[in-house]
Amino acid sequence: MLVTLKLNNVVLVDVASEPVSLPSLKYLKLNSQKYPGDEFVKRFLSSCIVLEHLDVDQCPGDNVTVFTVRVPSLESLYVRKSSDTDLDNAEGFVIDAPSLKYLGITDSTGGFCVIESEMPNIVKADVDTGYYCRSNVYIYVCCTQRDSPKLQSLELEQCIPFQIDRAAAGLNLVQFQNVCYRVLKLLNG
Repeated sequence: MLVTLKLNNVVLVDVASEPVSLPSLKYLKLNSQKYPGDEFVKRFLSSCIVLEHLDVDQCPGDNVTVFTVRVPSLESLYVRKSSDTDLDNAEGFVIDAPSLKYLGITDSTGGFCVIESEMPNIVKADVDTGYYCRSNVYIYVCCTQRDSPKLQSLELEQCIPFQIDRAAAGLNLVQFQNVCYRVLKLLNG
């Protein structure tokens, strides 16, 4: 039974007649892959029903606009997209992983990141946007603080927002002030 899979510079093909099934895979590293498209990535990851650790390094021309991670069992996720990747404002990550304990995001392209589920078990989050970023990273941090009482470590690197939209984060003014206080308290130790 395959438990660990590391792919580096591999071209993955979609063979609809032979669906992928990786029922025992717990660790997956995808480095500079070429995919058939967004839907393939969704199906591929959803076939990993006990996946706990996912490490993704997107590359230029990988054929994926929105890298979607919907894995209920996932505990550790690190996604990175370098400035060498093709720039497109419509590119980004969608994450639905309610069991996450660690989340790392490195994105110097200005793409988006949508967190679809609460992450009540998250203990550590590292976010590095590499330059001035959109407010969505800060919305993520606000939501993480609100929905993740176990968060112990938060590292923001080169994340300078143009503005923080508390309404888009689903927070009223008092909640927003509490979140900002908690973030500052975490950052200042």
